[in-house]
Amino acid sequence: MATHLMNILKSNKCWSVLSQNEIRTFINSNIGNIDALIELATSDNKEYNFRIVWLLFKGTKKNDPRIKPFLSDLISGIENKKSGHQRELIRLIMKHELSDNQESALYDQCIVIWKDLSLKPGTRYYAYLFLHKLSLKYPELMNELRHFFTEIYLETLSPGIKHSIQKKTTELRLNSDFQKNNKRLSTG
Repeated sequence: MATHLMNILKSNKCWSVLSQNEIRTFINSNIGNIDALIELATSDNKEYNFRIVWLLFKGTKKNDPRIKPFLSDLISGIENKKSGHQRELIRLIMKHELSDNQESALYDQCIVIWKDLSLKPGTRYYAYLFLHKLSLKYPELMNELRHFFTEIYLETLSPGIKHSIQKKTTELRLNSDFQKNNKRLSTG
């Protein structure tokens, strides 16, 4: 069903020329088929899986209630996908507030991605962005992640991504140190 819908949407157009309006219209008009779209987005159908995730990202809003019931499926769908597909899944998932269990599952996926130096820098960057976001929410994670934000994990990144991550990591370290100092002051 979803493959047929994708063929209708594409109708011999280049994906990059699809307007935001066309994408939103497609998503909104096929809301009854959202489960089929999610299934295809996490599938091994190389013709459409990446594109469906991209469309869902472009055509939905932050904390979109239509996507929320499928967040756990999207998170578990990250494993064993190609680098670009993983990146798009992380981007889509990060648009939504996650439960503690979902945060934990995505954390595990992002650690695996971040540690894989052979993956595309953009994919690793989005994994880092989630780890960064989680570290801001839970500063105590910085102690656990400190090793992963060292030079060995930055070597294969492009200069721009590397600089951005170094800047964000410095922010995390400062935030973590600030939290520790405040804790010492309030208990001392």
